[in-house]
Amino acid sequence: MISANDIEEKWISVLGEKNGKLALFWNSNMWKWLSKEDLYRTMKTWRTSAKDGTLKINLCNNKELEDIRNKTWFVLVVQLYDRESLQYENEHCTDLGAFHILDYTTSGTVYMFRNKENRDSIYTYVMKDVGEDSF
Repeated sequence: MISANDIEEKWISVLGEKNGKLALFWNSNMWKWLSKEDLYRTMKTWRTSAKDGTLKINLCNNKELEDIRNKTWFVLVVQLYDRESLQYENEHCTDLGAFHILDYTTSGTVYMFRNKENRDSIYTYVMKDVGEDSF
């Protein structure tokens, strides 16, 4: 298992790699940036999944949080949803990156944006005409 120190060291290292990329997230024991092109492709996939009821982005999880260096981030939480059981998949799994860097506990994947408008426009695009309670 990865330690809190490892997560923080990787965090500090990856911050210098932004180079115009828009979103940062924790996956497979590493921080990853999403470029504009990667994010557009991902948004389309999310929208399709939201429409078929297998993915949720709940507005209440859109937060403005400070990291361990007191920098502000705007988060978007993407959660996979099982329509048959009416439960979130991996409901009891915490996003370790968000937990250690933002002191934020939630299931799902936390995507971190420096710009609130980027985060909000992605939420609007993915969840347009879907509604949080529609499935």
